Amino acid sequence: MEDILLNLQSQDDEISLSLTVINFVLCIFFSLILKEFFLRFSNVSFNRVSIARNLVILSSIVFVVIVIVKNSLALSLGLVGALSIVRFRTPIKEPTELIYLFFSIALGLGFGSSQTLITSILSILLFLYIYFTRTKDFATSQIDDYNLIIEWSDKVETLDKINEIIKKYNEIISIEKISSDKNKMVVMYFINVQSEENLFKLINDVKKLKINSIDYFKVQNVL
Repeated sequence: MEDILLNLQSQDDEISLSLTVINFVLCIFFSLILKEFFLRFSNVSFNRVSIARNLVILSSIVFVVIVIVKNSLALSLGLVGALSIVRFRTPIKEPTELIYLFFSIALGLGFGSSQTLITSILSILLFLYIYFTRTKDFATSQIDDYNLIIEWSDKVETLDKINEIIKKYNEIISIEKISSDKNKMVVMYFINVQSEENLFKLINDVKKLKINSIDYFKVQNVL
């Protein structure tokens, strides 16, 4: 009788191990998909590759933690105590980064707690939502935003000519600031261009008007 019970217990342990391995493989698989989605569709401009790589590691770590503590109340309480004294000082620069980090954690939590079916289905639905909503946003995100500061002698007709040139590269003319005195006029534009090549074309066209100076700097968007 004892031998039978031991055999049954060993079979249960083997099944549990196999399910854990399957869930871990699925966690890695979905994390890799999340990594590719992050690289393709996110608008994070700083350290993209490093963040994307860490998404897979984060999901794996959360998976391991959940597997270890899910059947032990003592370990769960110990984890809460450990996290309460850990201080994370790395700033989240953009909201999109935080969204993907939460998605990565959710994958680790779902597969680590053996909620395989529901985690897989919901993750696929989220991937589909990101794909269909972010494809257009991604194309738009390729348009760079710049502030263009132009200074010239105080002539109103020059402003009109500059507006005409900028309109060739932008559907909407957005003037952020205008200042003028007896000798000069300074205007700051907010512009959208498809590439730096188009930006330089715009600048060269404006320079033909014999302006005093022209400066530009890229605007960092947070969406």
